[in-house]
Amino acid sequence: MAFVLAITGPVLRRLAYRQRFVFVLGVLVLFATVTRFEPSVVRASVMTAVAAVAVLVGTEVSSGRVLAVAVAALVVVDPLIVHSVAFQLSAAASAGILLWSGRVARAVPGPRPVVEALAVTACAQIAVAPLLVLRFDGLPVASLPANLLAGPAAGPVMMWGLTGGLVAGVVPQRLAEWLHMPTQLALWWIDSVAALVPRLPLGRLGAVHVVLLFLFGAFGLRQASRLGRGAALVGLVVTLGHPAVALATMPHETQMVDADSVIWHDDNVTVLQVAGRSQPEQILSTLRMANIDEIDLVIVEQSSFANASLIGWLRTHYRVHVVWAPAITMGVGEVIPETVSGLLVDGVILTTHLDGDRLEVHAVIHDKLLAQE
Repeated sequence: MAFVLAITGPVLRRLAYRQRFVFVLGVLVLFATVTRFEPSVVRASVMTAVAAVAVLVGTEVSSGRVLAVAVAALVVVDPLIVHSVAFQLSAAASAGILLWSGRVARAVPGPRPVVEALAVTACAQIAVAPLLVLRFDGLPVASLPANLLAGPAAGPVMMWGLTGGLVAGVVPQRLAEWLHMPTQLALWWIDSVAALVPRLPLGRLGAVHVVLLFLFGAFGLRQASRLGRGAALVGLVVTLGHPAVALATMPHETQMVDADSVIWHDDNVTVLQVAGRSQPEQILSTLRMANIDEIDLVIVEQSSFANASLIGWLRTHYRVHVVWAPAITMGVGEVIPETVSGLLVDGVILTTHLDGDRLEVHAVIHDKLLAQE
């Protein structure tokens, strides 16, 4: 919202206070409409409206109170918004930034632009960490460097999109392409960060890690001596580094999703066997917990809309090499396999058998097969 109002600054400065208030409200409604009233955008819009009302009546209001009034107003208007994960994350991140980022930035030495960006990102991440641990099996450690790298490009994308993008919409195509070159470069950078950084083997923070981060952070902010702050910093670094160490020493082994679906996994290959009755949420949760970022083969036993949606989602978030599925088209680039045997994963030989519209999978322990031979 700050970027949006900055763009309209030349107009706002030429208006009287009451006219500015009406103009700001109009801009907020327009921006929220364009972004389809996403919960996080609505939260930011209402916060900006509350601040605009305070300026109009000449009242000095703290940022924390602005957030509190905005959240309370939204809950009164739409009580069901409390169940929106986007709203929960947005409110928590805003609270973390308002409550802690200033103190963290003052406590950490270094170049101010870098320290302030790090403080804002770290405080937002630690504030949403309990929600992410509860709902999404942990907080990826890679989110901290990803936000630091992608953040500087996010502002220019919005600023140029709302200015140069409007011009590009009315000029010839060749000129529009040149006008959007900065947008393309910035989006390429954000997309590259989003694609590459999460693949770093940094692991995920669990509930214990989050508690330790809160404790070490609170301890460090209360210390006036360099020794105390240094000890807190060491604790934070060790806590953040532990998931990476645990991931590096984690043995690759088979993960049971439920009674039907299995993730066959060893040092050489990863195979996801998807049964017709499995819930996509359970499969995705197990993949996250197993820290798998590449799937060599997905075996879909039955074609269904839910499985097709799952495969499509997997292809956007993981490197999926091959999908085996029955003859019924799923539209996800699947391959109809012949009866295949000899696929060895985690000491188990997987054999597939095509039976009409169903792909049956049989698993035989390798040692038992050798004993039979």
